[in-house]
Amino acid sequence: MIDTPVTTPGYKHIRAEYNMMDDGDVWGTALEWHFACADILYHYDPDMVPASWQFRHGPLCEGIENGYEQDMMDDLLDEGIVDTDDIRAFGNVMERYLNILRKAGRSY
Repeated sequence: MIDTPVTTPGYKHIRAEYNMMDDGDVWGTALEWHFACADILYHYDPDMVPASWQFRHGPLCEGIENGYEQDMMDDLLDEGIVDTDDIRAFGNVMERYLNILRKAGRSY
C-alpha cells in the first residue's frame, strides 16, 4: 500500500522523469524503474524494501554500474529533492503497474 501520497513534489519529480524515459517498452521500462527503487532503498536500509516487491539483492551486484534511473534517483535523494518515502511510493506504483501488465499478457 502506498504510504506517501503520490502528490508530493518528490514523487511528481520521479514520475516526470519516468514519463520522459518511456520508450514504448512498457514492461521493460517499468521493471527497470522498479528495480532501481528497490536497489536504492536496499542500500539506504534493507528493511525499507517492501516484502511484496520480492527483491533480493544479489551478491554479484556490487561493482556493477547503475543505470540512469538509479543514478538519477540517487542524485535527487542526495540533493534532498526526493526522500525515501517518495521512492517507495513510486516503487509501489510500479509494482501495481507491473501486476496489471502481467495480467494483460504484456510481460516477457
